[in-house]
Amino acid sequence: MTARSQTSNLENVLARLPSEDLPDHLWSRILETHHATRRLRRRRLGVGGGLFAVIVISLALVFRGADVPATDRLAELQARGQLLEERAINYTIAGSGLSPAARIELGETRAAILNLDQALALAYAEDRPDAEITALWERRVELLGRLLATYAIHGDGAQAI
Repeated sequence: MTARSQTSNLENVLARLPSEDLPDHLWSRILETHHATRRLRRRRLGVGGGLFAVIVISLALVFRGADVPATDRLAELQARGQLLEERAINYTIAGSGLSPAARIELGETRAAILNLDQALALAYAEDRPDAEITALWERRVELLGRLLATYAIHGDGAQAI
């Protein structure tokens, strides 16, 4: 089949399509479906980013070496951070009725957590002192607590599942 005949076939197919505009009520449904799809993608990206950070930190902890014991404070912070993150993920999935101000605050806090996760991964990779890693974990637990507090204060009925 030549390029000219393919173009001709395409023109014939396009000519047979209806040329009417869609009614307004269909456009609103199309736009709402498009926005819902984008919201779902953003939510999945947020959860996926959090899971990625947990995996990176877990791998860093595993490969850090068994001969370097974690301090009790560091172990406590890691356990607390994991618990808070599990709660935050549950709120993220359930909390769709948040105000715009709360969404902005949550976005900023999530961004700070992701930046901190990168700093933690780098600290583990560079085998930084426990005191420095503990300080990063303290900040991470603080940010996760702020995230949960934002859901609790501004949640408009959002609850953990």
